Amino acid sequence: MSKFLEIPGIATTPMCLHQEALCYILRKFQPGLNCLQYPEDKLKGQEEKLIQSLIDKSNYKLRMYGSAGELLENINIYKDFPANHKFFGTCDVHYQTRPRIFTSFNNEKYIAKSDLFVILQNMILPMGGGLPVEVSFILDYYLKSQEEKVRNSTEFLRFDEKRFNQLEKEIKEEMLQRQLSV
Repeated sequence: MSKFLEIPGIATTPMCLHQEALCYILRKFQPGLNCLQYPEDKLKGQEEKLIQSLIDKSNYKLRMYGSAGELLENINIYKDFPANHKFFGTCDVHYQTRPRIFTSFNNEKYIAKSDLFVILQNMILPMGGGLPVEVSFILDYYLKSQEEKVRNSTEFLRFDEKRFNQLEKEIKEEMLQRQLSV
């Protein structure tokens, strides 16, 4: 599986997971769940803890969805579609979706064109290490504005992992060169 298909830890936010959970949970169980204490550390690896705090805050009414792990798994399935940031109202943060690979009858791999922007984010964010927050928001804005240009069409691109690895290498070299020239 390609490393570009996973959401980088730096991109995951408790606010997005909270918003996605609220969209998944029935409205009658939502009162009192709008305010939540988010973990101070990165969310990566603590998603289940955040969901457990929602269950606790609901006076355990959310137990009807199962354990925190089961609810998290179902939320992850529910939220996994292209351009989900529009549906969940999280346009001002990093993409929170995993690109999906489709396999043709000839066993060739393809991705939706809109997922290309998610893959670019997943390439750039981890190598940005010390990128100022403002720069990552500009990146988000730019990628989402480019995505708008292809939103009314459903096109697929061949997914060639070697090609994406080469693109990542070129981006790294360019970023390193730009850092040295500043």
